[in-house]
Amino acid sequence: MRLLRGCATVLLTAGLVAIGAGLFFDGRFDVPILWVRDVLAAGELTSCTNPLADVLVDEPETPVATPTMPTEGDAGLWYDGLTDRQQMVYGTFLQALRDRQERFVLEDCTASDAEAAYWAVRGDHPEFFWLGGYDYGEQDGSVLVVPQFTVPSEQIDGLQAQIDEQVGEALAGIAPDASAYERLRHCYEWIVDRTDYHEGERDQTIVGVFVDHEAVCAGYARALQYLLAKQGIPCTYVRGEAQGRGSHGWNLVWLDGTPTYVDVTWGDPAFVGDDGTILPGDVVVHDYLCITTDEIMRDHTAIEPTNLPVCTSTAYDYYRLEGTYLDGFSALALRDLIGQASERGETTLRFKLSSQEAYEEALAFVSSQEVFRCFDEPVDGIAIANQDELRIIAIDWAPEELG
Repeated sequence: MRLLRGCATVLLTAGLVAIGAGLFFDGRFDVPILWVRDVLAAGELTSCTNPLADVLVDEPETPVATPTMPTEGDAGLWYDGLTDRQQMVYGTFLQALRDRQERFVLEDCTASDAEAAYWAVRGDHPEFFWLGGYDYGEQDGSVLVVPQFTVPSEQIDGLQAQIDEQVGEALAGIAPDASAYERLRHCYEWIVDRTDYHEGERDQTIVGVFVDHEAVCAGYARALQYLLAKQGIPCTYVRGEAQGRGSHGWNLVWLDGTPTYVDVTWGDPAFVGDDGTILPGDVVVHDYLCITTDEIMRDHTAIEPTNLPVCTSTAYDYYRLEGTYLDGFSALALRDLIGQASERGETTLRFKLSSQEAYEEALAFVSSQEVFRCFDEPVDGIAIANQDELRIIAIDWAPEELG
């Protein structure tokens, strides 16, 4: 099916109601398929190991990193959660990584400070696609750091050039006078359109999205963070878990000073066949574009950073801006939405309800024969999908199942 995805589907015809728990029937394969949202782990391919405990940190060939405070543009939400000393280590660590130093010493630093600073740099800076962790040794108030390069140093610039080319293509499609929301939405859709949700060697980095065009959630989220940073839009990487799915990563974005949550991975239609194969999707789903803390925490649990703000604004909610948000339910309002979609030549509609009561009323209505009264022209049948967590319902009145 082109659009419908969610927790359940219903197929309605003139005299038949068929209900399946999460099953979709794709006409291309003629087999039932189940939508899965991010079942692959988002855990970092990074580590902080200590095989250098016996190495003297004052070896003459090891440079001492110059203490550096980050500039305002370099410091993100992860940085804000550090202590004053850790913030200095953050800036020093950041500059050493930018210089691609193969080993360096952090003075007036403990191993725990170095670790906190490292993860904060990773959370605020998606550009270090070649970094896989670090080894360290601690002695006399200093820490020797040896970054782990996952990409041979001679290949980094070549990959960066490929990334730059793709980023240029992505940003070229944005009007100069576009609003922050329009820029975010464009980047969100650009990533989904060009990326397959799939495991790969570099699936948790921006290389996965911009070069390999396949990634898991960490790659999706870091790519969005990278694109927005190029436009001066604050965005952070959030590490946590998805309900029933394990580790997961998504974003917190500030639009004109207002924080809002975005999960670009769950904007990508990902279907899996009964033989375990991933089937391609050809649409973008906007359910998790600009939602509140209350909404995203219904099926996400944030772990880091620990200083996340509470997002309450619905000013940038996709469904409100698209005019497909219903404050309460009525058959007349649904009829109007279906009519507007039909006038645009569309045969699908996704809409969001304001309350659980309205959602349940709407779901009962569209699951009954009464829904056919909402169409100006007769239809042979409809297919329905619903998303319980965000109270979203999707209707398709030209489903492939009826063909």
